[in-house]
Formats: sequence, structure tokens, C-alpha cells
Amino acid sequence: MLRRLLHLTSIISLLLLLVVLSLALRSYWVADRIERIRYTSTGDNSLFHRRELISSHGSIYIELLRFEDNTNLPTFDRRFWINQNHWEHSRLYNSDSATTHFIRRGGQTQLGFGYHSMSDSPALTATGSGGQVISRYILLPWYAALLLFSILPLCSLRIALRARVRRARLAANLCPHCGYDLRSSPSSCPECGASPTKAN
Repeated sequence: MLRRLLHLTSIISLLLLLVVLSLALRSYWVADRIERIRYTSTGDNSLFHRRELISSHGSIYIELLRFEDNTNLPTFDRRFWINQNHWEHSRLYNSDSATTHFIRRGGQTQLGFGYHSMSDSPALTATGSGGQVISRYILLPWYAALLLFSILPLCSLRIALRARVRRARLAANLCPHCGYDLRSSPSSCPECGASPTKAN
């Protein structure tokens, strides 16, 4: 049961690895951008959430912006922003890298990773009142996802290779652990003490 579960999760991980590899290679030719703007109104406050993801040049740039306005928007503006509450995908050709987008926001990278946050309370907003802006910027390299999803397939490959070596050694009357010739003592290995029957 455990082997079947490991085999199933390894197959899923391998499929995800191929998907991540294709997206990572694609990021060097075209930058994919996904954005969503969500507007909610609670009493006299207007709340904007903006989420943006850019995959470009081997990295992923994520921008999370939260803007709270102390005054409710007029009805026309409110309907406009409510209509923007959906995900939007676009392709950016000749775009800057995701790392460049992150550095422009004041972030610093370490081994391709980065996190930066900002909080601002402007005196006046578009509606003429005070508000608060909270921004978070995240940078993730595609190679991290490649390494993550390659762990299980590599472990399964190692287990399969070791099982194949054991079967080949047993078929040749060799110790499955050290490869010592067991024709003179088939019950146990005089070299390492392992039992061929227990190895099965």
C-alpha cells in the first residue's frame, strides 16, 4: 500500500515537474501576467485588493496591494470597480524580468528569492480623504519549484534501481547487499551476514 501511494505521488509530482519546466522555459520567450482587482464596500469604507503575478526570465514576481479608502465611492465608480472583480491574463513581449520588477519596488534578492513590504498612509486619496496602502512584493525563482517537484521522482527512481540490482544479484546467486558470491553459503552472506531470503 505504501509503495503504491509513493508510486502515485511520484507520478503526480513528475507531471507537475513537466508543467513547471514548460512554464519556466516559456518565461524566457514571453512574460505571462495575471492580475485581479477586487473591490468591496463596507459602510463608509472602500477596500481595494490588487493581485498581480508576472512570470518572466526564470522567476515569478507577485504583487499584493491592499488599499483602504475612508470614504465610499460614488455609485458610478463603485459599479465600475465591481465589474473589475475578475482574473485577467495577458502576455508581455519584450518585458523586463520579474527580478527587475521586484527591485524597482525596493526589494533585495537572495539566491533568486525576495520579499518586501511597504505601508503608506497618504494624506489625500482620489476621493479626497485619507486612506492606507499596504503593499507586499514576493520574488520566487522557477528553479525552486523544479527542485521541489523532482524530489519524489528521484526517490522513486532510486528505489526502483536498488530493487532491480537486488533482483539481478539474487538471480546470479550473489548477496543482494554487498554482491558477494553465495554459491558456497546460500543461507547467509559470509561477508556482511545478510540473509538472501530476508532481502526479498
